[in-house]
Amino acid sequence: MPNPVLVQFSFRIRTDNTKAQGGIPVWAAAQNTNARVPSGIPFRIRFCIEDTADPYPAQTYNIYYSKNGGAYLQVPSSPGTSPVYGADATNGASADNSAITTALLTGASGNFTNGQYDYSGITSAQTLNHNTYTEFEFGLEFNTSYVTAGDTYAFRVYGGSSGALNTYTATPVFTINTIYRLNADPANFTFTSSGSSNKSIRQIKADPAGYTFSAQAASETVLLSIPYDPATFNFYPGNATLSAVYIFQCDPAEFTFTAGSAGLTPHWNPPQLTLLPSDFPPLGLTTQTSVIPSYPYKQYEDDDDIQSFFASYNNIAQEYINTINSLNLPIYTG
Repeated sequence: MPNPVLVQFSFRIRTDNTKAQGGIPVWAAAQNTNARVPSGIPFRIRFCIEDTADPYPAQTYNIYYSKNGGAYLQVPSSPGTSPVYGADATNGASADNSAITTALLTGASGNFTNGQYDYSGITSAQTLNHNTYTEFEFGLEFNTSYVTAGDTYAFRVYGGSSGALNTYTATPVFTINTIYRLNADPANFTFTSSGSSNKSIRQIKADPAGYTFSAQAASETVLLSIPYDPATFNFYPGNATLSAVYIFQCDPAEFTFTAGSAGLTPHWNPPQLTLLPSDFPPLGLTTQTSVIPSYPYKQYEDDDDIQSFFASYNNIAQEYINTINSLNLPIYTG
């Protein structure tokens, strides 16, 4: 009887949006090294899967996640209420289940066989032969509405038929960061990271017209999301009179801020239930207490008879309102 051994050998986290095959990869960290990525922005995990024994017949390969060490669940292909879902991280450059013909990870043994880029959470069927390895790259996105700061998410590849693989040598784990806001009147403040080992995407949500940005391998002047290796960088306003709120996602322990009245505070807080006092049952009338007066057309405003007619009409209408309200009926059905 065949006895295949499937191994999740290695992984690497990718943050660019170029083609899965033939694109220029931007890695968030070294191979088999966890990294931080912001919620709401697609990213990729490339896995190396080995078959170190007998061949395994054709089956799909699926991406699963575990929240805070819990059971592994399959990553869905659409957001819904899932904290993570499959998402195209190539901006349309690579089709779902498109071929990967070049290995980008290192250290695996045996012969490379073509893999796949997938953003639905399920690859197409693929056969792994004895002493071969392949690479699957999954496009993913954390669902901002359903993640909580401090939660951890681990990811593993499962076989569509085999279920969990035999061995997981390396498993990527992500920690969800709090979103923070920097409140300052930025006459001239400096935003500096503390080390080049932390490589990830910093998302700065602002419309900084007139601002300039200087950083290692970065020259953006309109800031949306900036992937780079932040060895040291500065963020200077171009207009000292501009007061703004800069919203970004990071681990505050890794960053220092210098500015007048600048401070790092959580931007997203869990909603709190607030009970407001109310008068029930109501103490007074809750219905209409006065009519909306009727008026003649402009061309008749100098006619005394017409003015008297409208005044009488409004008085009678008001008497009806007063009579109905004096009855104080709990329900008026009309």
